[in-house]
Amino acid sequence: NGWREGALFLTHNESLTRAVISHLKKIFPPEEHGNLENVVVDVETWVRRLHDEITDDSKRAFKRDRKITYDTFTGLQKKWGKSGSESGVMWEEYRGVIQGACTGPEDVLTIEQYLDLSRDRGLWEKDESQRNRVYNEIRKFVSKLEKENSQFSRKNGGWTDQDLARDVRTSRTRENKEGFLDAVFIDEIQDLTELQILLILDCIDKKGEKRFEAAGDVSQSVYPSAFRFDDLRKRVHQNLKPKDFPNPHLMTTNYRATPYLVEAANYILERHKKVKQEQIDVLRTSKAASSSSGSHPGIIRVKSLDELIESLEEKSLP
Repeated sequence: NGWREGALFLTHNESLTRAVISHLKKIFPPEEHGNLENVVVDVETWVRRLHDEITDDSKRAFKRDRKITYDTFTGLQKKWGKSGSESGVMWEEYRGVIQGACTGPEDVLTIEQYLDLSRDRGLWEKDESQRNRVYNEIRKFVSKLEKENSQFSRKNGGWTDQDLARDVRTSRTRENKEGFLDAVFIDEIQDLTELQILLILDCIDKKGEKRFEAAGDVSQSVYPSAFRFDDLRKRVHQNLKPKDFPNPHLMTTNYRATPYLVEAANYILERHKKVKQEQIDVLRTSKAASSSSGSHPGIIRVKSLDELIESLEEKSLP
């Protein structure tokens, strides 16, 4: 009872939303199909729904044509003479860490907060000179938007998905809005930032069932955000206060790749483990996937990201 109002299934984008709904329609009776579209939704659509519920007449407008995305950021950087590959990494650090790890009312982390993050909380390790350079580059980007009176500048309404999440979270706190969700399911959680995850946890009814389940693979981030499952577990424990500390279920069996491909992936993971000095679990193939060995994958060795992109283009690879 009340699952239509108390349940939420968050996906990464609209395409995944349609796919999930399509599968669930095979389970739910036809009269419930319309309700599925309210429960299964992509992150930005859901956050926009929360924004629409804010009663403050002076609330900030988030026009779709003013949104700064990966393509917007890298396109502007390229226009200003910056390398495309480095701009892509810079965007991930800006959106996922400098903005996404800032859980207060400010728009971004201060330089001191950024430098204080642990080495694996950003794409640039805990190196003061490197992080200073990155932070200054982001400052220049924002400043240039203002000087050129860009449609993506702050004064003209420019925003990122992190700005939207922060604005909604701050407004809900100001209006004393309480949690209303009993059960939350999240797919591809590794693409969410700490800020977005906190907004979701805020919306869970602390007096209700507090059901929270999330699945993800940090090796398959579309929009890297320095996500770590250990941080997620701590946030869940702090916000939902379960009786037992939440333990993850680690899935290492691959049902979609052939043994040769998994073998190649494990080779890369082992090399990564040696370089990063981190514990990384290898993949296993399922019995079903092992019926065919598949073709031998190739490994391309390059010295830089730009060289990798050139090599892929020469070989007509995506």
